[in-house]
Amino acid sequence: MSRKSSMKNGQPTKYWAVRNAVSVGQLCITAAVIGGISWWLAVDGNGSRLWGAYYGFSQQASEWAKEDLSYPWEGLGGANDAEVAQEDTELEWLVGEYCEADARTVLEGETERFQIVICEGPDGDLSYVGWNEELGGIALPADDAGGHWTAENDVFQYRVDTDSLMVFEAGEGADPVIEEDLLWSETY
Repeated sequence: MSRKSSMKNGQPTKYWAVRNAVSVGQLCITAAVIGGISWWLAVDGNGSRLWGAYYGFSQQASEWAKEDLSYPWEGLGGANDAEVAQEDTELEWLVGEYCEADARTVLEGETERFQIVICEGPDGDLSYVGWNEELGGIALPADDAGGHWTAENDVFQYRVDTDSLMVFEAGEGADPVIEEDLLWSETY
Protein backbone atom coordinates (compact mmCIF):
# COMPACT_ATOMS: atom_id res chain seq x y z
CA MET A 1 0.00 0.00 0.00
CA SER A 2 1.54 3.16 -1.09
CA ARG A 3 0.42 6.46 0.08
CA LYS A 4 1.14 9.68 -1.72
CA SER A 5 3.16 12.02 0.40
CA SER A 6 1.24 15.07 1.53
CA MET A 7 4.45 17.02 2.32
CA LYS A 8 6.98 18.75 0.07
CA ASN A 9 10.07 20.45 1.49
CA GLY A 10 8.50 20.34 4.91
CA GLN A 11 5.31 22.11 3.75
CA PRO A 12 1.92 20.60 2.89
CA THR A 13 1.36 20.16 -0.86
CA LYS A 14 -1.74 22.37 -0.66
CA TYR A 15 0.54 25.21 0.46
CA TRP A 16 2.65 24.85 -2.71
CA ALA A 17 -0.44 24.70 -4.92
CA VAL A 18 -1.86 27.89 -3.37
CA ARG A 19 1.54 29.62 -3.49
CA ASN A 20 1.98 28.83 -7.18
CA ALA A 21 -1.59 29.94 -7.97
CA VAL A 22 -1.03 33.25 -6.15
CA SER A 23 2.25 33.84 -8.04
CA VAL A 24 0.57 33.17 -11.41
CA GLY A 25 -2.28 35.50 -10.40
CA GLN A 26 0.15 38.25 -9.47
CA LEU A 27 1.93 37.90 -12.83
CA CYS A 28 -1.42 38.10 -14.65
CA ILE A 29 -2.47 41.21 -12.72
CA THR A 30 0.92 42.88 -13.38
CA ALA A 31 0.67 42.07 -17.11
CA ALA A 32 -2.91 43.43 -17.19
CA VAL A 33 -1.89 46.68 -15.46
CA ILE A 34 1.08 47.18 -17.82
CA GLY A 35 -1.13 46.38 -20.81
CA GLY A 36 -3.86 48.76 -19.61
CA ILE A 37 -1.39 51.61 -19.08
CA SER A 38 0.21 50.95 -22.48
CA TRP A 39 -3.23 50.94 -24.16
CA TRP A 40 -4.24 54.17 -22.37
CA LEU A 41 -0.97 55.87 -23.43
CA ALA A 42 -1.46 54.80 -27.05
CA VAL A 43 -5.07 55.98 -27.56
CA ASP A 44 -6.34 59.54 -28.01
CA GLY A 45 -2.87 61.08 -27.66
CA ASN A 46 -2.77 60.42 -23.92
CA GLY A 47 0.92 59.54 -24.01
CA SER A 48 1.93 62.69 -25.86
CA ARG A 49 -0.24 64.84 -23.56
CA LEU A 50 1.31 63.20 -20.50
CA TRP A 51 4.82 63.73 -21.91
CA GLY A 52 4.01 67.36 -22.75
CA ALA A 53 2.73 67.99 -19.22
CA TYR A 54 5.83 66.39 -17.71
CA TYR A 55 8.15 68.32 -20.03
CA GLY A 56 6.41 71.62 -19.21
CA PHE A 57 6.70 70.90 -15.48
CA SER A 58 10.39 70.03 -15.77
CA GLN A 59 11.10 73.23 -17.70
CA GLN A 60 9.28 75.30 -15.06
CA ALA A 61 11.25 73.56 -12.30
CA SER A 62 14.48 74.28 -14.16
CA GLU A 63 13.60 77.97 -14.56
CA TRP A 64 12.67 78.18 -10.88
CA ALA A 65 16.01 76.64 -9.91
CA LYS A 66 17.93 79.10 -12.10
CA GLU A 67 16.08 82.07 -10.62
CA ASP A 68 15.75 81.12 -6.96
CA LEU A 69 18.77 78.99 -6.00
CA SER A 70 22.00 80.76 -5.09
CA TYR A 71 25.46 79.79 -6.22
CA PRO A 72 28.85 81.14 -5.11
CA TRP A 73 29.15 83.05 -8.38
CA GLU A 74 25.51 84.10 -8.57
CA GLY A 75 24.91 86.84 -11.13
CA LEU A 76 24.12 90.40 -10.22
CA GLY A 77 22.48 91.14 -13.55
CA GLY A 78 24.15 92.77 -16.48
CA ALA A 79 26.45 90.55 -18.47
CA ASN A 80 25.09 87.52 -20.25
CA ASP A 81 26.12 85.43 -23.24
CA ALA A 82 24.47 87.75 -25.76
CA GLU A 83 26.12 90.89 -24.35
CA VAL A 84 29.64 89.56 -23.82
CA ALA A 85 32.14 88.34 -26.37
CA GLN A 86 33.61 85.23 -24.74
CA GLU A 87 36.51 85.10 -27.17
CA ASP A 88 38.24 88.03 -25.41
CA THR A 89 41.57 86.96 -24.00
CA GLU A 90 41.77 89.98 -21.71
CA LEU A 91 38.99 90.68 -19.27
CA GLU A 92 38.47 94.41 -19.64
CA TRP A 93 34.79 93.77 -20.40
CA LEU A 94 34.42 92.53 -16.80
CA VAL A 95 35.91 95.76 -15.50
CA GLY A 96 33.53 97.80 -17.64
CA GLU A 97 30.53 95.68 -16.69
CA TYR A 98 31.05 95.22 -12.95
CA CYS A 99 33.63 97.71 -11.62
CA GLU A 100 33.20 101.41 -10.85
CA ALA A 101 33.71 103.92 -13.65
CA ASP A 102 37.41 104.79 -14.10
CA ALA A 103 38.46 101.66 -12.18
CA ARG A 104 41.87 100.20 -12.90
CA THR A 105 42.64 96.51 -13.12
CA VAL A 106 44.86 95.16 -10.33
CA LEU A 107 44.69 91.46 -11.28
CA GLU A 108 42.97 89.49 -13.98
CA GLY A 109 43.03 85.77 -14.53
CA GLU A 110 41.13 82.75 -15.69
CA THR A 111 40.54 79.17 -14.52
CA GLU A 112 38.88 76.50 -16.65
CA ARG A 113 35.43 77.67 -15.45
CA PHE A 114 35.83 81.18 -14.05
CA GLN A 115 37.13 84.56 -15.09
CA ILE A 116 38.36 86.78 -12.26
CA VAL A 117 39.26 90.46 -11.98
CA ILE A 118 40.37 92.51 -9.00
CA CYS A 119 39.79 96.18 -9.75
CA GLU A 120 40.51 99.35 -7.85
CA GLY A 121 38.11 102.27 -8.03
CA PRO A 122 39.23 105.91 -8.13
CA ASP A 123 38.68 106.10 -4.35
CA GLY A 124 41.08 103.18 -3.76
CA ASP A 125 38.33 100.64 -2.92
CA LEU A 126 38.98 97.16 -4.30
CA SER A 127 36.36 94.93 -5.93
CA TYR A 128 36.41 91.20 -6.63
CA VAL A 129 34.64 90.26 -9.87
CA GLY A 130 34.05 86.62 -10.71
CA TRP A 131 32.24 85.40 -13.78
CA ASN A 132 31.08 81.97 -14.97
CA GLU A 133 29.64 81.47 -18.46
CA GLU A 134 26.64 79.49 -17.23
CA LEU A 135 25.77 81.46 -14.11
CA GLY A 136 26.82 85.04 -14.73
CA GLY A 137 28.89 87.29 -12.52
CA ILE A 138 29.28 88.63 -9.03
CA ALA A 139 31.00 91.77 -7.79
CA LEU A 140 31.92 92.21 -4.13
CA PRO A 141 34.07 94.60 -2.11
CA ALA A 142 37.54 93.08 -1.77
CA ASP A 143 40.49 93.36 0.58
CA ASP A 144 44.21 93.09 -0.18
CA ALA A 145 45.43 90.45 2.26
CA GLY A 146 49.10 90.65 1.25
CA GLY A 147 49.76 88.19 -1.55
CA HIS A 148 46.11 87.42 -2.16
CA TRP A 149 42.74 89.17 -2.29
CA THR A 150 39.58 88.20 -0.43
CA ALA A 151 35.91 89.02 -0.81
CA GLU A 152 32.91 87.75 1.12
CA ASN A 153 29.12 87.73 1.03
CA ASP A 154 26.62 85.99 3.33
CA VAL A 155 27.19 82.62 1.70
CA PHE A 156 30.78 82.37 0.46
CA GLN A 157 34.27 83.76 0.92
CA TYR A 158 36.40 84.13 -2.21
CA ARG A 159 40.19 84.08 -2.19
CA VAL A 160 42.27 84.72 -5.30
CA ASP A 161 45.98 85.09 -5.88
CA THR A 162 48.14 84.94 -8.99
CA ASP A 163 48.00 81.13 -8.98
CA SER A 164 44.54 80.01 -7.80
CA LEU A 165 40.92 80.71 -6.94
CA MET A 166 39.42 79.24 -3.77
CA VAL A 167 35.82 79.54 -2.59
CA PHE A 168 34.91 78.72 1.02
CA GLU A 169 31.58 78.59 2.79
CA ALA A 170 31.31 81.87 4.71
CA GLY A 171 32.28 81.53 8.34
CA GLU A 172 33.48 77.93 7.95
CA GLY A 173 37.12 78.53 7.02
CA ALA A 174 37.65 74.81 6.45
CA ASP A 175 38.29 73.16 3.10
CA PRO A 176 37.36 75.11 -0.02
CA VAL A 177 34.20 74.10 -1.90
CA ILE A 178 35.89 75.26 -5.12
CA GLU A 179 39.64 75.27 -5.72
CA GLU A 180 40.98 75.88 -9.21
CA ASP A 181 44.37 76.86 -10.58
CA LEU A 182 44.56 79.95 -12.74
CA LEU A 183 45.45 79.09 -16.32
CA TRP A 184 46.90 82.59 -16.67
CA SER A 185 47.00 85.78 -14.64
CA GLU A 186 48.33 89.31 -14.98
CA THR A 187 48.92 91.87 -12.24
CA TYR A 188 49.09 95.58 -12.93
